[in-house]
Amino acid sequence: KIEAKKWVVDKIGEQHIIPTLAVYDTFDEIDFDKLPQQFVMKCSHDSGSVVICKDKSTFDYPNARKVIETGLNRSWFLLGREWAYKNVKPRIIIEQFMCDRSSKELTDYKFYCFNGVPKFLYVSYGLSDYSIACINYMTLDGQKAPFHRPDFEEYEKTPPPPLKFDVMLKYSKVLSEGVPFLRTDFYEINNEVYFSELTFYPGCGMTPFEPRKWDIEIGKWITLPKR
Repeated sequence: KIEAKKWVVDKIGEQHIIPTLAVYDTFDEIDFDKLPQQFVMKCSHDSGSVVICKDKSTFDYPNARKVIETGLNRSWFLLGREWAYKNVKPRIIIEQFMCDRSSKELTDYKFYCFNGVPKFLYVSYGLSDYSIACINYMTLDGQKAPFHRPDFEEYEKTPPPPLKFDVMLKYSKVLSEGVPFLRTDFYEINNEVYFSELTFYPGCGMTPFEPRKWDIEIGKWITLPKR
């Protein structure tokens, strides 16, 4: 999450990067007095170890320590056998808290790209709290895809595409060029596009599609380089 930003800046520009406030190796190193009233804290090497501070006066510091230190001691390589995580140094990244004027939660737009060609995306809302999270797979023309994720609720109504959809699509092509498969993730915050993350193995490559026939169909879109 730290080094990826530097690579993405060279590809699409710094204006699309959520500002990093600080990077630490341990929780005890964090100087909270120097942080603003609102911020987001997460481990740099894993998935899910995220703590959101909306007000330092009511911030649950013991819980934050528990979440972050648990994440720092967790190896995503050992859990999911995702080799690219094997030698990533666990660190803590603290980012600027981002808020969209039109919504309480940020909406994620995640494009599934095959050899530099986006094929579909999913739109997610509320991933900071899985009990309220919703996910819809969408076609690139804004229609509901013929498959879904069985582990999340779907939107009651098909969500509209982001205003800057064409910009996201363009950047997805740029960031995924030359890669057999890459998921490129973005936010639209106050009508501007921000980079979220790059994901090579969503759900450790084990996230099912329903109906199950789409596991096979989507797998056919991946063309590996010849050895």
